[in-house]
Amino acid sequence: MLEYNTENPLAKSVWRATRKPERKTVSIRLDTDRLDRLNAIVDITQAGSLHEMIIQAIALYEGVVAEVVQGNDVVVVDKSGKEPPMSIFVNKDEPPANTSLDILENGQAVA
Repeated sequence: MLEYNTENPLAKSVWRATRKPERKTVSIRLDTDRLDRLNAIVDITQAGSLHEMIIQAIALYEGVVAEVVQGNDVVVVDKSGKEPPMSIFVNKDEPPANTSLDILENGQAVA
């Protein structure tokens, strides 16, 4: 990957090599129905790909978890103004095992 070198205007090249972030592969096995549901979400959200939709879903879930861990409620309001219950899978009354919350910084997920 190349980026524009603004640090040294006298450099022989205005472009410098940068390292790509380390990436790891995760594989999951899904039954056909669940995969069909995920592909339907890709179509509805126009995410472009299953990969992109999963990246967006992770970011959303990180934000939700960050709010719940801080003791906040995440609420969905339906068309009629009612707030149906929503399961977040985080027990805000019991601190997580990792109380330092390394994945969170100021309540926001660290990229």
